[in-house]
Amino acid sequence: MENLDQVLNPESTSFWNMVVAIVVLIASGFVARLVRRRLRKMMIGNNVDESASALLARVAGWTVIFFGMVLALSIMGVDMVPVALLFILVAAFLLFAGKGLIENWAAGLLLQARAPYQLGDQIETEGYCGFVKETNARSVLLQIGDGQMIHVPNVGVLTSPMVNRTGEDGLRRSALTFGVADDSDFDRVERIVTDAATSVEGVIRDPSAPSAWISSVDETGVNVELRFWHRYADRHSVRSAVTRMALAALDSAGVVMPYPTQKVIISDPRSPGDAPVSLDHSHG
Repeated sequence: MENLDQVLNPESTSFWNMVVAIVVLIASGFVARLVRRRLRKMMIGNNVDESASALLARVAGWTVIFFGMVLALSIMGVDMVPVALLFILVAAFLLFAGKGLIENWAAGLLLQARAPYQLGDQIETEGYCGFVKETNARSVLLQIGDGQMIHVPNVGVLTSPMVNRTGEDGLRRSALTFGVADDSDFDRVERIVTDAATSVEGVIRDPSAPSAWISSVDETGVNVELRFWHRYADRHSVRSAVTRMALAALDSAGVVMPYPTQKVIISDPRSPGDAPVSLDHSHG
């Protein structure tokens, strides 16, 4: 009781220490509120997800309040060594228990800060290709071609190679391979397929005009590769049109396009005197 009277005595040092400690706590509450508002507004302005912004702002606010409490206890003369040890133990437990969650959360913040993609972009990562629907505290939500929703962990997206396939005005280069007979006039074949590609609407000459060359030789003939540029949005229609035009041009020019063949020998073991029958079977 005497200690309490001393603390509440306006003339004692303990009383004024308590007053200053209360003022510090109140001030830390106002500062925490200001920090939350400013930090959340700044992150939203930088296109960081709203849920991630709110979470980070709350963490920053509670951190300010925590340090305000530590300062207030120090002013009142409380030994801070046990408090610091308790804080370290709790922080270590949370760190190990929620290691995966913390890593994904931090990776999500980095992805949104770096902005390698926007909502609605089509990206390819971790073996999946789909449209970005959301980036949350744990994963990137992708809608793949068949409509399924795939949750790819943020850490995987951040640390693995990622291809952003979106861009209505972006350019893409496509390649088509045509197999021709090994006795063909290859200069003529290359000229035929490049002319065919150039004549297709949607094929772009900048950064480079369509080009072709011998890419490989296999057991059926020689492969000529045709490369051309087009807009990403027109990729399917342009590739299809170039394929049809090149095949028609090669056929009109009489260029032979061989296919693999197999020889099947049929013999009847019950008729040893009969000659085996040989059939050539072509795969077209």
